[in-house]
Amino acid sequence: MKTYLEYAETLKTEGSDVIEIAKKIQAYINKNLVSEVYHPCSILESRFTPGEIAFALKMRSCGAVTNIASEMLRHIGYKVKKVHGTTPASPDHAWIKVEDSNKKWVSLDLSQEEMTDLKSHVEIADCAEWEEINDILLKTHLRFISESID
Repeated sequence: MKTYLEYAETLKTEGSDVIEIAKKIQAYINKNLVSEVYHPCSILESRFTPGEIAFALKMRSCGAVTNIASEMLRHIGYKVKKVHGTTPASPDHAWIKVEDSNKKWVSLDLSQEEMTDLKSHVEIADCAEWEEINDILLKTHLRFISESID
């Protein structure tokens, strides 16, 4: 069985349409993270588990999918930013921005079926790696926990 990065290599020859490549990555992730799925205990585990480990554990969360997809796209030469923000369904959500062939950043949420429909997403911060915005992640997560307790 190919590793997820070996699979990403096969996408390099299929053209440079980032959305089509992202759809194939999304399908691959969905196909491989279906049985015995591991759900992270916290946003911090979700965000800070490297893609390779998240994939091996079959970790299923927006942060894990963001990490896996980021690594796959970077492996084949795309510039990728990880995005932390909110949606009506989640005060702690993650998705990606990928630089397309026109040097424009395209926002994609591979954890949802319609990956290009981000009308309800509110960006708080973006970064190359989560460590860059660790303070923001902690504040957002702690605020969410305290609001849940009240």
